[in-house]
Amino acid sequence: MKTIIRYIVFLFLVCGLYGLQSCSSKNEVFGSLTITVTDQQGNTIANEQVSIATSLDNLKNKVFLKSGYTDANGAIMFRELAPQYYWFTANQYKGIGADRVFSTVDQYVILLVEPL
Repeated sequence: MKTIIRYIVFLFLVCGLYGLQSCSSKNEVFGSLTITVTDQQGNTIANEQVSIATSLDNLKNKVFLKSGYTDANGAIMFRELAPQYYWFTANQYKGIGADRVFSTVDQYVILLVEPL
């Protein structure tokens, strides 16, 4: 009887450790968000700082998750984003956007802006 109980306890421990490993950050699946900033005429805007936040309130209060600058084509890619909604803005222009990021999906959006 003691042997059976030890075996059951052993199985629970092994299964528990395996389950904990599957919850670790190494196994999280992320997505990415590529934002292309354009003006009212459809021209892309290079070297523009773009910031993303996890909520509209955070965006308004300038609590950004990540920031970076657009490339020569007016685009910036934010990698390794957890699946959820993200709000974004170009810092020197008027305009905000939002998009939902999914696991293992590369999202592409256009942020249409106008001068401040």
